[in-house]
Amino acid sequence: MPGKENHPKVQCFINTVMSRFEFAEAYQETKATIECYLLSILDGYSLAGLAEEEAVDQAIKQAGDPIKIGDELNFLESLHVCFL
Repeated sequence: MPGKENHPKVQCFINTVMSRFEFAEAYQETKATIECYLLSILDGYSLAGLAEEEAVDQAIKQAGDPIKIGDELNFLESLHVCFL
């Protein structure tokens, strides 16, 4: 499934997660991690033979609530910053 990282639903998920993230110095690395995480789930569904749209929907569903993920990542980064 070439270009799956550009699928509008994938980009929406990633953008929603990252909209909750407040730490500019870790933004790009965190975004890349989220993208890798979602695409690895998506690859599994693609390899299982699901059509692109269904694979995207299932991967997003499995990944979870993007707002909650973004808030949790933001909290974890705030802990990291406190210990520097």
